[in-house]
Amino acid sequence: MLKKSGYSGEIVWVTPGDVLLTGKRFVYVRVPLPEENLAEARETHERGTARESGVLFSTVCEMDGSACCSDWSPERYEDGQQGLWSRGLKMSAKTEESRIPGKAVRSALRWKWLSWGIGRSKR
Repeated sequence: MLKKSGYSGEIVWVTPGDVLLTGKRFVYVRVPLPEENLAEARETHERGTARESGVLFSTVCEMDGSACCSDWSPERYEDGQQGLWSRGLKMSAKTEESRIPGKAVRSALRWKWLSWGIGRSKR
């Protein structure tokens, strides 16, 4: 599916803690990404499948030739019903027009500074 949408096919898994939304046409991504992210994506898929609540795999941004993807599954059956959620696997990839670039942040100090600054600007 990713290749059909113009992505390279390389996937890296991100969690909400790995991404900072800027309010602009890019996001910051903390790198290196934890190796546990892949295991967490698998666990989300298994939990969603076991609960029959469905799972969403979606692209967040594109960075260094890879699609940064996230996963989500409703924790409660009611949450899925409100969103007209199906019980299967749902995949979503941004199109060329809506694709957002990710900017890698390799310094822990810079990440803290950006997190603090972005958090303060939302107040």
